[in-house]
Amino acid sequence: MAIIRAYILPHPKLAIPAVGRGEERKIVKTLSSLDMVAQEIAFLRPETIIFITPHNVIYDDYFHISPGIGAKGNCSALNTRHVKLSLKYDPNFAAVTSHIAGKYGIIAKTLGEKKAPLDHGVVVPLWFINRRFSKFKTMRISPSKLDEKAHYRLGQALSEAASNIGRRTVIIASGNLSRDLNEKAKDGYVDEALEYDKTMVDIMQTGDFGRLFTVPHSLRDSADPCNHSIFAVLAGALDKRMIRPEMLSYENNLGEGYAVAAFAPGPYDERRNFLEKSEEVQRRLVVKTRSAEDAYCILARRALEYAVLHRLDLPIPMGLPKEMLTTRAGVFVSLYIDNTLRGAAGALDPTADNIAAEIAKYAVAAGQSDKRFPAIDVDELPDLVYKVDIIGSPEPVQSSGQLDVQRYGLIVTSPHTWGVMLPNHPGITTGEEQIAAVMQRAGIAPGTLVKLERFLVVRHE
Repeated sequence: MAIIRAYILPHPKLAIPAVGRGEERKIVKTLSSLDMVAQEIAFLRPETIIFITPHNVIYDDYFHISPGIGAKGNCSALNTRHVKLSLKYDPNFAAVTSHIAGKYGIIAKTLGEKKAPLDHGVVVPLWFINRRFSKFKTMRISPSKLDEKAHYRLGQALSEAASNIGRRTVIIASGNLSRDLNEKAKDGYVDEALEYDKTMVDIMQTGDFGRLFTVPHSLRDSADPCNHSIFAVLAGALDKRMIRPEMLSYENNLGEGYAVAAFAPGPYDERRNFLEKSEEVQRRLVVKTRSAEDAYCILARRALEYAVLHRLDLPIPMGLPKEMLTTRAGVFVSLYIDNTLRGAAGALDPTADNIAAEIAKYAVAAGQSDKRFPAIDVDELPDLVYKVDIIGSPEPVQSSGQLDVQRYGLIVTSPHTWGVMLPNHPGITTGEEQIAAVMQRAGIAPGTLVKLERFLVVRHE
C-alpha cells in the first residue's frame, strides 16, 4: 500500500504570514486545517510527497514532471523575499512513473522545464508541511490540457510506480476552487461559482470520485477553479481502493473557495473503478447517439473516419437527401468526446458546391486542423460524437429584442473588426449577453457603434 494518504489542499498566498501580513486571519479555518494536515504528514513520515500543481508549465498533451534533483528559491511568486524554501526531487520515482505512464497511454516526462523556481501551488502547502516535517523527497507534476480520463490514468500510473518501488507516498492535489464568490472577486460574483463549490465539497465528503467526470464544462468555465483536472489525478491514485474521506474545512469569505480534504486509502475495492464506469457510460451514450444520427452527422463521421484511416478525401456517397446535394449554405462541424469539445471547423458562407461537400470538408478540418487540439487519432474515432450546424443567411436586426439566443447566431461588426457566435452558447441566456459576449470575444470596446446581424442555425446531432 504505497499511497498512504491523499489530500486536496488550497494555496492562498496570504496563508503565509509574511505575505498575508494580518490578512491571513480572515481564513483561520483554512490555516488550522493546513496545519492539521502537516501534523498528520509528520506522523505518517512519507518518503515522497507528490505535488500536482496547476501553476507550473502546462502542455497540451503531455504531463510535465520537474527535472533534476531539487528546487529552491526566495518564492518570488509570493512577492516576498522573506520566505525561502527548498526541496529535493525523487528522480528514481520520476523515471519509473514516466515508464509506467506509457502503459496507460499517456506521456509524463521531465522534458520542457520552463519554471524551475517553486510555484505557489507547491510553496504554500510546503511551508505548512516543513514546519512539522521535512525529511522527504518530492515530485512536482503539472496537469495537461487532456481530459479528466487522462489525468485519472496519470494517478493510476503514480500509484503503480509508488507500489513498484515500495515508496511510502503522499499525493497532494493543490488547487483553489471557484474564484468568483463575491463582488470583490476577479470577475465579480458568479452564481455558478457557489454551485461548483457545493458540488466539489460533496464529492470530497463522500469520496464519490466518479462525479468528477460529470461536472458540466459550462459550470467549470463559469466557476473558474484553478484546475479541475488535478482532482482526477488524486482520484486515479486511489483507483479501486476503499477510502475514508474527511472534509476538514471549506471557506470562501475572500471570494475564492478554499477546501481542505483528506483521504485515507484502505483495502482493494473493485467497485471503485470510476474510470471504467465512466468509459462504459460514454460507450453507451455514443451507441445511443449514433443510432439516432441523420444523414448530415453520418456523412461527417464517415468523412473524418475515411481521412484518418486512408489519408484520403471521402468521395461524396450516393443516396443522400436531395437538399444536401442541391443547396449551398455555410456549415459548422463540431466534434465531442464525453461532452467535451474535441474540434470544430466551418464557415458562415458556403465555399463548396453543396452542403454535402461542406460537411465532408469541415468534418476533416475539425478533426485534423483545429489548432486548439491535437489531430484526431484512430483510437479516438469510436468515441466521437458529431454535431453539424447548417447556417442560414444573415439578416440585419436593430436591437437585442430581435435576438433569440437559442435559435439565432449573431454577427457583430464594427468599423475595424467583427465577431460571431453560434446559438445556444453555454451561459448566454439573453440577447444583451449575446451581444456583449461577441463584442468581448472580438475585442470591440463597449459603446462602439456596431452593426448586428442574426442568422438561423439548424442543428443536426
